[in-house]
Amino acid sequence: MTGSTLDIVVVIVYLFVMLLIGLWARKKTAGNKESFLVADRNLGYGMFVPCMCACILGGAMTIGATGLGYSYGISGVIFPVAMGLGVICLAQFVVRKLSKYKILTVGELLYKRFGPTASLFSSFFVFIYLVLLSVSQITAIGAILHVFLGWDLLLSMVLGGLISMGYSTLG
Repeated sequence: MTGSTLDIVVVIVYLFVMLLIGLWARKKTAGNKESFLVADRNLGYGMFVPCMCACILGGAMTIGATGLGYSYGISGVIFPVAMGLGVICLAQFVVRKLSKYKILTVGELLYKRFGPTASLFSSFFVFIYLVLLSVSQITAIGAILHVFLGWDLLLSMVLGGLISMGYSTLG
Protein backbone atom coordinates (compact mmCIF):
# COMPACT_ATOMS: atom_id res chain seq x y z
CA MET A 1 0.00 0.00 0.00
CA THR A 2 1.37 3.40 -0.94
CA GLY A 3 0.34 6.78 0.31
CA SER A 4 -1.66 9.03 -1.93
CA THR A 5 -0.21 12.32 -3.05
CA LEU A 6 -2.46 14.15 -0.59
CA ASP A 7 -1.16 11.98 2.29
CA ILE A 8 2.43 12.75 1.37
CA VAL A 9 1.73 16.48 1.02
CA VAL A 10 -0.01 16.58 4.41
CA VAL A 11 2.94 14.85 6.11
CA ILE A 12 5.50 17.13 4.41
CA VAL A 13 3.51 20.28 5.28
CA TYR A 14 3.15 19.09 8.89
CA LEU A 15 6.89 18.46 9.21
CA PHE A 16 7.67 21.82 7.60
CA VAL A 17 5.32 23.64 9.98
CA MET A 18 6.94 21.85 12.93
CA LEU A 19 10.36 23.02 11.73
CA LEU A 20 9.04 26.59 11.42
CA ILE A 21 7.71 26.39 14.98
CA GLY A 22 11.12 25.15 16.10
CA LEU A 23 12.85 28.09 14.40
CA TRP A 24 10.38 30.55 15.96
CA ALA A 25 10.88 29.00 19.42
CA ARG A 26 14.64 29.11 18.94
CA LYS A 27 14.54 32.86 18.31
CA LYS A 28 12.19 33.41 21.24
CA THR A 29 14.41 31.54 23.73
CA ALA A 30 17.81 32.45 22.27
CA GLY A 31 20.42 33.01 24.95
CA ASN A 32 18.12 32.14 27.84
CA LYS A 33 18.43 28.53 28.94
CA GLU A 34 15.75 28.95 31.60
CA SER A 35 13.27 29.97 28.90
CA PHE A 36 14.20 26.95 26.81
CA LEU A 37 14.44 24.31 29.54
CA VAL A 38 11.64 25.26 31.92
CA ALA A 39 9.51 27.76 29.94
CA ASP A 40 10.45 30.64 32.25
CA ARG A 41 8.81 28.61 35.04
CA ASN A 42 5.44 29.89 33.84
CA LEU A 43 3.69 26.73 32.64
CA GLY A 44 0.35 26.30 34.31
CA TYR A 45 -1.16 22.94 35.18
CA GLY A 46 -3.13 22.89 31.91
CA MET A 47 0.07 23.16 29.86
CA PHE A 48 2.42 21.23 32.13
CA VAL A 49 0.47 17.94 32.00
CA PRO A 50 0.25 17.75 28.17
CA CYS A 51 3.91 18.75 27.81
CA MET A 52 5.04 16.08 30.26
CA CYS A 53 2.76 13.49 28.65
CA ALA A 54 4.35 14.29 25.28
CA CYS A 55 7.84 13.93 26.80
CA ILE A 56 7.22 10.83 28.88
CA LEU A 57 4.61 8.92 26.91
CA GLY A 58 5.49 9.91 23.34
CA GLY A 59 5.01 7.99 20.12
CA ALA A 60 6.78 4.82 21.18
CA MET A 61 4.52 4.36 24.19
CA THR A 62 1.42 5.20 22.16
CA ILE A 63 2.27 2.88 19.27
CA GLY A 64 3.45 0.17 21.65
CA ALA A 65 0.33 0.44 23.80
CA THR A 66 -1.86 0.16 20.73
CA GLY A 67 -0.10 -3.02 19.69
CA LEU A 68 -0.24 -4.45 23.19
CA GLY A 69 -3.89 -3.49 23.51
CA TYR A 70 -4.63 -5.23 20.24
CA SER A 71 -2.73 -8.36 21.30
CA TYR A 72 -3.66 -8.58 24.98
CA GLY A 73 -6.78 -6.48 25.40
CA ILE A 74 -7.19 -3.98 28.20
CA SER A 75 -4.25 -5.40 30.15
CA GLY A 76 -1.92 -4.24 27.37
CA VAL A 77 -2.66 -0.58 28.02
CA ILE A 78 -2.32 -0.55 31.80
CA PHE A 79 1.28 0.68 31.75
CA PRO A 80 0.67 3.75 29.53
CA VAL A 81 -2.44 4.66 31.54
CA ALA A 82 -0.42 4.34 34.77
CA MET A 83 2.30 6.56 33.29
CA GLY A 84 -0.30 9.20 32.41
CA LEU A 85 -1.72 9.09 35.92
CA GLY A 86 1.82 9.37 37.27
CA VAL A 87 2.35 12.55 35.26
CA ILE A 88 -0.86 14.00 36.69
CA CYS A 89 0.29 13.13 40.24
CA LEU A 90 3.71 14.62 39.52
CA ALA A 91 2.10 17.86 38.39
CA GLN A 92 -0.26 17.94 41.34
CA PHE A 93 2.05 17.05 44.22
CA VAL A 94 5.73 17.31 43.31
CA VAL A 95 6.33 20.19 40.89
CA ARG A 96 5.55 22.99 43.34
CA LYS A 97 8.02 21.55 45.85
CA LEU A 98 10.72 21.15 43.19
CA SER A 99 10.23 24.69 41.89
CA LYS A 100 11.59 26.03 45.20
CA TYR A 101 15.01 24.61 44.33
CA LYS A 102 15.34 26.74 41.15
CA ILE A 103 16.93 23.85 39.27
CA LEU A 104 16.93 23.09 35.55
CA THR A 105 17.78 19.38 35.53
CA VAL A 106 17.41 16.26 37.65
CA GLY A 107 21.21 16.16 37.90
CA GLU A 108 21.21 19.58 39.54
CA LEU A 109 18.71 18.41 42.15
CA LEU A 110 20.77 15.33 42.94
CA TYR A 111 23.94 17.45 43.12
CA LYS A 112 22.33 19.83 45.62
CA ARG A 113 20.88 17.02 47.74
CA PHE A 114 23.54 14.30 47.54
CA GLY A 115 26.72 15.72 45.97
CA PRO A 116 28.67 15.31 42.75
CA THR A 117 28.77 11.49 42.73
CA ALA A 118 24.97 11.25 42.62
CA SER A 119 24.90 13.81 39.83
CA LEU A 120 27.45 11.81 37.83
CA PHE A 121 25.44 8.59 38.21
CA SER A 122 22.32 10.50 37.21
CA SER A 123 24.02 11.71 34.03
CA PHE A 124 25.02 8.16 33.13
CA PHE A 125 21.51 6.76 33.61
CA VAL A 126 19.84 9.67 31.85
CA PHE A 127 22.19 9.14 28.89
CA ILE A 128 21.22 5.46 28.66
CA TYR A 129 17.53 6.36 28.98
CA LEU A 130 17.75 8.99 26.24
CA VAL A 131 19.54 6.65 23.83
CA LEU A 132 16.86 4.01 24.34
CA LEU A 133 14.10 6.62 24.10
CA SER A 134 15.55 7.95 20.85
CA VAL A 135 15.65 4.47 19.35
CA SER A 136 12.05 3.74 20.31
CA GLN A 137 10.82 7.15 19.09
CA ILE A 138 12.60 6.78 15.74
CA THR A 139 11.14 3.29 15.39
CA ALA A 140 7.68 4.70 16.16
CA ILE A 141 7.91 7.53 13.63
CA GLY A 142 9.26 5.08 11.07
CA ALA A 143 6.35 2.72 11.69
CA ILE A 144 3.86 5.57 11.34
CA LEU A 145 5.37 6.77 8.06
CA HIS A 146 5.63 3.18 6.82
CA VAL A 147 1.96 2.43 7.48
CA PHE A 148 0.61 5.86 6.57
CA LEU A 149 2.59 6.44 3.37
CA GLY A 150 3.59 2.91 2.41
CA TRP A 151 7.28 3.74 2.30
CA ASP A 152 10.01 1.23 3.13
CA LEU A 153 10.32 0.85 6.92
CA LEU A 154 14.07 1.51 7.03
CA LEU A 155 13.73 4.58 4.80
CA SER A 156 10.85 5.83 6.97
CA MET A 157 12.92 5.39 10.13
CA VAL A 158 15.95 7.17 8.65
CA LEU A 159 13.86 10.04 7.29
CA GLY A 160 11.84 10.41 10.50
CA GLY A 161 15.01 10.20 12.59
CA LEU A 162 16.79 12.84 10.52
CA ILE A 163 13.83 15.21 10.73
CA SER A 164 13.54 14.64 14.50
CA MET A 165 17.27 15.22 15.00
CA GLY A 166 17.12 18.36 12.89
CA TYR A 167 14.21 19.68 14.92
CA SER A 168 15.97 18.85 18.19
CA THR A 169 19.20 20.45 16.97
CA LEU A 170 17.34 23.67 16.24
CA GLY A 171 16.37 23.78 19.90
